[in-house]
Amino acid sequence: MKNVFKVIILTAMLVLSNLPVSSQINELKQSIAESNRELPMKMNAAMTLESVKYEAGYVKYTVTMNCSPGDFNKLFKNRKREELVNLESFVLDKDSEEMVSLMIKTNTGLKYVYKCVQSDDEVEAGYGADEIEKCKQKGATDPYLLLSGMEYIQWFVGWHNEINKNIDQTGLICDGEKYVKDNAFVYTVLVPQKGIYKELDFNAVKTNRMAGLLSTNQGKKLLSEMVKLNMSMVFLIKDMHSDKSHQIKCDSNMLKDYVN
Repeated sequence: MKNVFKVIILTAMLVLSNLPVSSQINELKQSIAESNRELPMKMNAAMTLESVKYEAGYVKYTVTMNCSPGDFNKLFKNRKREELVNLESFVLDKDSEEMVSLMIKTNTGLKYVYKCVQSDDEVEAGYGADEIEKCKQKGATDPYLLLSGMEYIQWFVGWHNEINKNIDQTGLICDGEKYVKDNAFVYTVLVPQKGIYKELDFNAVKTNRMAGLLSTNQGKKLLSEMVKLNMSMVFLIKDMHSDKSHQIKCDSNMLKDYVN
Protein backbone atom coordinates (compact mmCIF):
# COMPACT_ATOMS: atom_id res chain seq x y z
CA MET A 1 0.00 0.00 0.00
CA LYS A 2 2.85 2.36 0.85
CA ASN A 3 4.32 1.77 -2.61
CA VAL A 4 0.95 2.62 -4.20
CA PHE A 5 0.83 5.91 -2.30
CA LYS A 6 4.43 6.67 -3.35
CA VAL A 7 3.49 6.14 -7.02
CA ILE A 8 0.42 8.38 -6.64
CA ILE A 9 2.45 11.13 -4.92
CA LEU A 10 5.27 10.96 -7.47
CA THR A 11 2.77 11.05 -10.35
CA ALA A 12 1.02 14.07 -8.82
CA MET A 13 4.38 15.84 -8.36
CA LEU A 14 5.29 15.11 -11.99
CA VAL A 15 1.97 16.49 -13.24
CA LEU A 16 2.29 19.60 -11.07
CA SER A 17 5.88 20.17 -12.18
CA ASN A 18 4.73 20.09 -15.81
CA LEU A 19 1.92 22.57 -15.41
CA PRO A 20 4.09 25.72 -15.49
CA VAL A 21 5.92 24.51 -18.63
CA SER A 22 2.62 23.67 -20.31
CA SER A 23 1.30 27.10 -19.41
CA GLN A 24 4.45 28.76 -20.76
CA ILE A 25 4.18 26.79 -24.03
CA ASN A 26 0.61 28.06 -24.40
CA GLU A 27 1.90 31.57 -23.73
CA LEU A 28 4.60 31.06 -26.37
CA LYS A 29 2.01 29.79 -28.87
CA GLN A 30 -0.14 32.84 -28.15
CA SER A 31 2.83 35.13 -28.78
CA ILE A 32 3.47 33.32 -32.08
CA ALA A 33 -0.21 33.62 -33.06
CA GLU A 34 -0.04 37.38 -32.49
CA SER A 35 3.03 37.59 -34.75
CA ASN A 36 1.18 35.67 -37.46
CA ARG A 37 -1.55 38.31 -37.65
CA GLU A 38 0.91 40.56 -39.50
CA LEU A 39 1.90 37.84 -41.97
CA PRO A 40 2.59 37.21 -44.77
CA MET A 41 4.99 40.17 -44.91
CA LYS A 42 7.05 41.22 -47.93
CA MET A 43 10.66 41.67 -46.80
CA ASN A 44 11.86 42.80 -50.22
CA ALA A 45 10.93 42.32 -53.89
CA ALA A 46 11.73 38.59 -53.80
CA MET A 47 11.49 37.53 -50.14
CA THR A 48 8.30 37.03 -48.10
CA LEU A 49 8.00 35.96 -44.47
CA GLU A 50 5.02 33.59 -44.79
CA SER A 51 4.45 32.24 -41.30
CA VAL A 52 5.70 31.61 -37.78
CA LYS A 53 4.61 28.37 -36.11
CA TYR A 54 5.29 26.26 -33.05
CA GLU A 55 6.23 22.88 -34.49
CA ALA A 56 7.91 19.84 -32.90
CA GLY A 57 9.70 21.84 -30.21
CA TYR A 58 10.78 24.70 -32.49
CA VAL A 59 9.60 28.18 -33.33
CA LYS A 60 9.62 27.78 -37.10
CA TYR A 61 9.87 30.73 -39.50
CA THR A 62 8.99 29.99 -43.13
CA VAL A 63 10.36 32.35 -45.80
CA THR A 64 9.60 32.08 -49.51
CA MET A 65 11.88 33.36 -52.27
CA ASN A 66 10.34 34.33 -55.62
CA CYS A 67 13.46 33.74 -57.70
CA SER A 68 14.85 31.21 -60.14
CA PRO A 69 16.08 27.86 -58.76
CA GLY A 70 19.59 28.90 -59.81
CA ASP A 71 19.46 32.13 -57.80
CA PHE A 72 17.94 30.24 -54.85
CA ASN A 73 20.77 27.71 -54.83
CA LYS A 74 23.33 30.48 -55.11
CA LEU A 75 21.84 32.35 -52.16
CA PHE A 76 21.00 29.47 -49.80
CA LYS A 77 22.56 26.13 -50.72
CA ASN A 78 25.85 25.16 -49.04
CA ARG A 79 25.60 28.11 -46.65
CA LYS A 80 26.66 27.85 -43.01
CA ARG A 81 23.75 27.91 -40.60
CA GLU A 82 24.99 31.16 -39.03
CA GLU A 83 24.58 32.74 -42.48
CA LEU A 84 21.02 31.41 -42.76
CA VAL A 85 19.93 32.24 -39.20
CA ASN A 86 21.36 35.27 -37.39
CA LEU A 87 20.88 33.81 -33.90
CA GLU A 88 22.48 36.72 -32.09
CA SER A 89 20.23 39.30 -33.69
CA PHE A 90 17.15 37.23 -32.83
CA VAL A 91 18.12 36.43 -29.25
CA LEU A 92 19.44 39.83 -28.19
CA ASP A 93 17.02 42.13 -29.96
CA LYS A 94 14.66 43.87 -27.52
CA ASP A 95 11.60 43.08 -29.67
CA SER A 96 12.32 39.33 -29.27
CA GLU A 97 13.05 39.44 -25.53
CA GLU A 98 9.75 37.98 -24.28
CA MET A 99 9.64 35.21 -26.89
CA VAL A 100 13.29 34.24 -26.30
CA SER A 101 12.68 34.01 -22.55
CA LEU A 102 9.72 31.67 -23.12
CA MET A 103 11.71 29.59 -25.61
CA ILE A 104 14.48 29.02 -23.07
CA LYS A 105 12.00 28.14 -20.29
CA THR A 106 10.15 25.67 -22.51
CA ASN A 107 13.25 24.15 -24.13
CA THR A 108 12.11 25.38 -27.55
CA GLY A 109 14.54 25.81 -30.46
CA LEU A 110 14.58 28.20 -33.42
CA LYS A 111 14.30 27.08 -37.05
CA TYR A 112 14.22 28.93 -40.39
CA VAL A 113 12.94 27.27 -43.57
CA TYR A 114 13.62 28.96 -46.91
CA LYS A 115 11.51 27.82 -49.88
CA CYS A 116 11.87 28.59 -53.58
CA VAL A 117 8.52 29.57 -55.14
CA GLN A 118 9.58 28.45 -58.60
CA SER A 119 10.72 24.95 -57.59
CA ASP A 120 10.51 22.41 -54.76
CA ASP A 121 13.89 23.47 -53.40
CA GLU A 122 14.09 24.37 -49.73
CA VAL A 123 16.78 24.86 -47.12
CA GLU A 124 16.42 24.83 -43.34
CA ALA A 125 18.70 25.71 -40.46
CA GLY A 126 18.17 26.02 -36.74
CA TYR A 127 19.45 26.15 -33.18
CA GLY A 128 18.45 24.27 -30.04
CA ALA A 129 17.22 25.89 -26.82
CA ASP A 130 20.58 25.27 -25.13
CA GLU A 131 22.36 27.25 -27.88
CA ILE A 132 19.82 30.05 -27.56
CA GLU A 133 20.46 30.23 -23.81
CA LYS A 134 24.26 30.26 -24.30
CA CYS A 135 23.92 33.04 -26.87
CA LYS A 136 21.84 35.10 -24.43
CA GLN A 137 24.41 34.59 -21.65
CA LYS A 138 27.33 35.43 -23.94
CA GLY A 139 25.93 38.79 -25.00
CA ALA A 140 26.42 40.78 -28.17
CA THR A 141 29.23 40.54 -30.71
CA ASP A 142 27.12 41.34 -33.82
CA PRO A 143 27.81 44.83 -35.24
CA TYR A 144 24.04 45.31 -35.56
CA LEU A 145 23.77 45.15 -31.76
CA LEU A 146 27.01 46.92 -30.86
CA LEU A 147 27.31 49.87 -33.25
CA SER A 148 25.36 53.12 -33.37
CA GLY A 149 25.19 56.40 -35.29
CA MET A 150 27.20 56.83 -38.48
CA GLU A 151 29.37 53.84 -37.58
CA TYR A 152 26.31 51.59 -37.77
CA ILE A 153 25.04 53.22 -40.97
CA GLN A 154 28.39 52.66 -42.72
CA TRP A 155 28.39 49.04 -41.54
CA PHE A 156 24.86 48.61 -42.95
CA VAL A 157 26.00 50.05 -46.31
CA GLY A 158 28.92 47.61 -46.56
CA TRP A 159 26.84 44.65 -45.39
CA HIS A 160 24.03 45.25 -47.91
CA ASN A 161 26.38 45.98 -50.81
CA GLU A 162 28.14 42.67 -50.11
CA ILE A 163 24.78 40.80 -50.12
CA ASN A 164 23.82 42.42 -53.44
CA LYS A 165 26.88 40.90 -55.14
CA ASN A 166 25.17 37.49 -54.97
CA ILE A 167 21.90 38.61 -56.59
CA ASP A 168 21.46 38.51 -60.38
CA GLN A 169 20.21 41.81 -61.79
CA THR A 170 17.51 40.29 -63.97
CA GLY A 171 14.23 41.02 -62.16
CA LEU A 172 11.66 43.73 -62.73
CA ILE A 173 13.60 45.90 -60.27
CA CYS A 174 16.58 45.08 -58.08
CA ASP A 175 18.76 46.74 -55.47
CA GLY A 176 21.82 48.66 -56.59
CA GLU A 177 24.59 50.33 -54.60
CA LYS A 178 23.86 51.99 -51.28
CA TYR A 179 26.01 54.86 -50.02
CA VAL A 180 26.02 57.99 -47.83
CA LYS A 181 26.29 61.41 -49.48
CA ASP A 182 25.50 64.96 -48.25
CA ASN A 183 23.90 63.71 -45.01
CA ALA A 184 21.61 61.37 -46.93
CA PHE A 185 21.43 57.60 -47.26
CA VAL A 186 21.18 56.87 -50.99
CA TYR A 187 19.29 53.68 -51.81
CA THR A 188 19.74 52.82 -55.51
CA VAL A 189 17.06 50.76 -57.23
CA LEU A 190 17.91 49.45 -60.71
CA VAL A 191 15.48 48.68 -63.54
CA PRO A 192 17.13 45.92 -65.66
CA GLN A 193 14.42 45.22 -68.23
CA LYS A 194 13.97 47.39 -71.33
CA GLY A 195 10.80 49.46 -71.52
CA ILE A 196 9.83 48.94 -67.87
CA TYR A 197 11.23 52.21 -66.48
CA LYS A 198 8.65 54.47 -68.15
CA GLU A 199 5.81 52.31 -66.77
CA LEU A 200 7.02 52.24 -63.18
CA ASP A 201 5.07 53.75 -60.29
CA PHE A 202 8.04 55.36 -58.51
CA ASN A 203 6.14 55.88 -55.25
CA ALA A 204 5.23 52.19 -55.21
CA VAL A 205 8.93 51.33 -55.60
CA LYS A 206 9.76 53.60 -52.64
CA THR A 207 6.98 52.04 -50.53
CA ASN A 208 8.16 48.53 -51.38
CA ARG A 209 11.78 49.23 -50.44
CA MET A 210 10.82 51.07 -47.25
CA ALA A 211 8.63 48.12 -46.23
CA GLY A 212 11.63 45.85 -46.81
CA LEU A 213 13.74 47.94 -44.42
CA LEU A 214 11.00 48.00 -41.78
CA SER A 215 10.58 44.21 -41.96
CA THR A 216 14.05 43.57 -40.49
CA ASN A 217 15.59 44.60 -37.18
CA GLN A 218 18.68 45.85 -39.02
CA GLY A 219 16.55 48.03 -41.32
CA LYS A 220 14.52 49.46 -38.43
CA LYS A 221 17.70 50.36 -36.61
CA LEU A 222 19.10 52.01 -39.76
CA LEU A 223 16.09 54.34 -39.93
CA SER A 224 16.26 55.07 -36.18
CA GLU A 225 19.94 55.99 -36.36
CA MET A 226 19.28 58.20 -39.40
CA VAL A 227 16.55 60.08 -37.52
CA LYS A 228 18.93 60.69 -34.61
CA LEU A 229 21.44 62.21 -37.05
CA ASN A 230 18.73 64.21 -38.89
CA MET A 231 19.57 62.37 -42.13
CA SER A 232 17.41 61.95 -45.24
CA MET A 233 16.72 58.85 -47.32
CA VAL A 234 17.01 59.22 -51.10
CA PHE A 235 15.64 56.48 -53.36
CA LEU A 236 17.50 56.72 -56.66
CA ILE A 237 15.65 54.72 -59.34
CA LYS A 238 17.81 54.16 -62.44
CA ASP A 239 17.09 52.71 -65.87
CA MET A 240 19.94 50.33 -66.79
CA HIS A 241 19.38 50.93 -70.53
CA SER A 242 19.59 54.74 -70.57
CA ASP A 243 20.78 57.66 -68.47
CA LYS A 244 17.27 58.19 -67.06
CA SER A 245 16.82 58.29 -63.30
CA HIS A 246 14.32 59.49 -60.74
CA GLN A 247 14.85 60.54 -57.11
CA ILE A 248 12.40 60.40 -54.20
CA LYS A 249 13.56 62.06 -51.00
CA CYS A 250 12.27 61.33 -47.50
CA ASP A 251 13.53 63.89 -44.99
CA SER A 252 14.18 63.15 -41.32
CA ASN A 253 10.66 64.14 -40.26
CA MET A 254 9.14 61.71 -42.76
CA LEU A 255 11.44 58.94 -41.50
CA LYS A 256 10.24 59.62 -37.94
CA ASP A 257 6.72 58.67 -39.02
CA TYR A 258 8.01 55.31 -40.30
CA VAL A 259 10.06 54.62 -37.17
CA ASN A 260 7.24 55.56 -34.79
